Amino acid sequence: MAKAEDEADRARKGTQKQDPFEGSEPMVDTPPTAGGGDGDEQPHFLAGLWKPIDPALVANPPRRDWLLTRIDDATNAERGVIPRGKSCCLAAPGGTGKTTAICQLALAVAANSAWFEWPTHPRSGRVLMLLGEEDEGEVARKMRTASESMVLGRDRLATALGKIVAIPLAGVAENVALATGQSGQINRSALGQQVDDMLHKDGEWDLVIIDPMSRFSDAETEKDNYAATRFVQIIEGFTKAPGNPTVLVTAHSSQQSTREGKPGVRGVTGLVDGFRFVMGMAPMRAGKWSGATLSWIKSNYSPRFPDTTLLFDEGGYGAALRKATKAEAAEIDAAVKDQEEEEKQARAEATKRFRARRVKGSEATNPPAGNESSSTRPSSSTTSRAWGKEDDDA
Repeated sequence: MAKAEDEADRARKGTQKQDPFEGSEPMVDTPPTAGGGDGDEQPHFLAGLWKPIDPALVANPPRRDWLLTRIDDATNAERGVIPRGKSCCLAAPGGTGKTTAICQLALAVAANSAWFEWPTHPRSGRVLMLLGEEDEGEVARKMRTASESMVLGRDRLATALGKIVAIPLAGVAENVALATGQSGQINRSALGQQVDDMLHKDGEWDLVIIDPMSRFSDAETEKDNYAATRFVQIIEGFTKAPGNPTVLVTAHSSQQSTREGKPGVRGVTGLVDGFRFVMGMAPMRAGKWSGATLSWIKSNYSPRFPDTTLLFDEGGYGAALRKATKAEAAEIDAAVKDQEEEEKQARAEATKRFRARRVKGSEATNPPAGNESSSTRPSSSTTSRAWGKEDDDA
């Protein structure tokens, strides 16, 4: 018993004897292995990560890379927006224009152009788009509209389109979930593995777009925090493909945020917590203007950016989004305030009418004492006749 305790004590101190005939030696940190212990062990996935922090790396850490930046209006400094090599999300209600927006982003990255006047920073310009709700014709129309809004020449457009792999999956009956399994055991699906394999075989990438999340996740992703976290973890694996691409997932907004006209992600909190950057789009209609408001929701790395007003410009094949000019934004702000004031007055008038109806109804049901109507109060002549009859009977 004492001998076992001595060995346990030495093990805690890191001086476990390696051989009964040798002196005590320091324990050696060895990378984990996976296997049955019979000599066929395979390196564990932690093997390459099982190491102390490098002081030289801390002294001179790599600068953070950004796929998208913006110029701060107040300071004229460049600020990060969408980080490279991270899992990100764009949330919006249906019909707001999120698929249009991501098609414009894909083309901007491929063409090394700007997205709503925000610079992109591609390396290869390669983009993969998994489009669960669009067919090939719709993808072509959206790209045509996006190219017209960006004023790309024919040659530049052809070069950019050659860098985009768009996979339209509308109408496909097969399950296209990238993560699948039972609660407590959710893993990458066969399709998810195939996408990862193709990303590793086909050169470098800057961006992977998954649109929308509801088509590529299982039934529990929006309901269960574990399933939500596992989904984000699984699609985050695509960032390890050559080029360290950003993964951008679109999501639908919650019913509450849609009613309130604010951006938000439908589902459990594990989704927003899991994504490293989240932005949202909310419909914008004010006077003659129609478009969307692009807003910051959450970021682990970049500062909040101010709400950005986007306007729809109709083209021959559909509408594209563009950033409103300062003059347009000021006019829209004024129209929004006027609209809010009108709605406020309308609510006040409706409340006033409702209260008046309640008071009138209460008086009709419970008339005030001493204010009986003539139809319910007996007349003086009737009263006199009644008393006279009683006197005669007496």
